[in-house]
Amino acid sequence: MPGKKTSSKAAQEQSADVIFGQIVREKRLALGLRLIDLQSEGGLDRSHIGKIEAGKVQVCLRGIIQIAQGLETTPGELMNEVMKKIY
Repeated sequence: MPGKKTSSKAAQEQSADVIFGQIVREKRLALGLRLIDLQSEGGLDRSHIGKIEAGKVQVCLRGIIQIAQGLETTPGELMNEVMKKIY
């Protein structure tokens, strides 16, 4: 059923955003960083980072790179963690 696949895909995409946000938050807290600290390190606005952590917005590649830099990791490592939690 095409409608069912689309619904499942949408749910998976939404959960990927939520999972990514959770990972970002966990890593930020493990480093002892506040949102404002990650803003300084990664170059993203702290309110936007807060929305990312809450899974409310999708992140573009540039944003993933900036977040990874601020968290002293790589974009690949962040994505690997997301994929592990999804599958």
